[in-house]
Amino acid sequence: MKRIVFGSCFFLVIMVCFIEQAQSWDLPFDADILRIKFDHAGGNAVDIRKNYDDDITAPEWISGSKNDGFAYIKGQNNITVQAKLCHNESGVNSIIMSTSTYGGTGIGNLNMTTVNFSGSQPDTSAYVTFNSDGSAPNSVKKNTFSWHWNLRGVNGELFDGGDTWYLIGSSVNHHCYTILTTPQSPWNSMNVPWEIVLEKSCLWANNQTNATGAANQITNSLYTSGFYYQISGYGGSGSVFYLGRFNSDIGQSKHVNCFDMGKAVTTYGNAIGCGLGLTKYGRILSGNPINKCCNCIDPIGSTTVPTNNVGGWPKIDNDCRTYRWDVHAFSQSSSNYVWDATLKYDTDSDPDNVEAAPPGCGSVIVPPVFNFILPTNVAEATYINKLFDDYPDFGGPDPTWDKNCTITIMD
Repeated sequence: MKRIVFGSCFFLVIMVCFIEQAQSWDLPFDADILRIKFDHAGGNAVDIRKNYDDDITAPEWISGSKNDGFAYIKGQNNITVQAKLCHNESGVNSIIMSTSTYGGTGIGNLNMTTVNFSGSQPDTSAYVTFNSDGSAPNSVKKNTFSWHWNLRGVNGELFDGGDTWYLIGSSVNHHCYTILTTPQSPWNSMNVPWEIVLEKSCLWANNQTNATGAANQITNSLYTSGFYYQISGYGGSGSVFYLGRFNSDIGQSKHVNCFDMGKAVTTYGNAIGCGLGLTKYGRILSGNPINKCCNCIDPIGSTTVPTNNVGGWPKIDNDCRTYRWDVHAFSQSSSNYVWDATLKYDTDSDPDNVEAAPPGCGSVIVPPVFNFILPTNVAEATYINKLFDDYPDFGGPDPTWDKNCTITIMD
């Protein structure tokens, strides 16, 4: 009988020790989130880089030291992210984690997922894949959000069947860019969109759900961006576009021409999937020049005023002398609709008269009256007819069209 009692007591002691060892962790649970990958697999997120020189590599978020942006196609679902966690509790082989979003709509919450450890103390997990229960926003935007990381269970056991959780930490200020569709030229798999460009494009086209609306907003924002028109242009001959310098100079009084702005509308628009191309109308080194003068325009820039003399120098002034470009550049869709951030054109009954007076540069009989509009989503034929004067016609063959011209991005 004594042996039986002694054996029973020994068994109880062993069981108590085992239970104490199995549950030696306690709350608050000592754990942390170390790293998060968003663009961790082909097709999961849109590849982007920070700027001309600096790439963005996963993990985009490292606790206390790194917080780079990432991008998704609008409405994209089946989003997964990968995270690496650590803990400093004894007797822990796995934990069950989920997240809850705060400070923004984000890309949904991360579903409950088991994170395995080796059993040592302290211990760090491998990267673990979490599935989102939501999707990317359904419009163009930059969204900043944060996640609470919630402990839902330990060693395979949920707290209260999954109804209870404990906050162990947060990952904050994730920068998510939502774009319309896969970026187009000059962006490609070897030259992915820059975060500093998406910062502007997503701000300008905020909440737009289609290419037309986004291109309209980008064109309007570029027209009011602080640049002013001069025929000499910003710099970058031929296909070259010094995008890094241009992006830094937005908001400053720097001179641009139609090539600069045509490249800009196309480049900023196509970074979010607007599907635009750079068009050159007329002659540069070869081809047929524009054979008509300009109607009255209001060029880009707060210091410029309505004019017919688009070749004025050192700056365009209130000058009704006619002038014709040999070539003009703008952005255009595959369906031949035009976006032009270089100018507004006059749509009143006398678009070739800068002074709203009888033809010529005589005295002003009535105050100038203009009905300027910025060309956004304008049919090609309408655009050409409004921009150029039928008289005088210098004759010769029709101007040369060169569409979908190459843009070479430089810093």
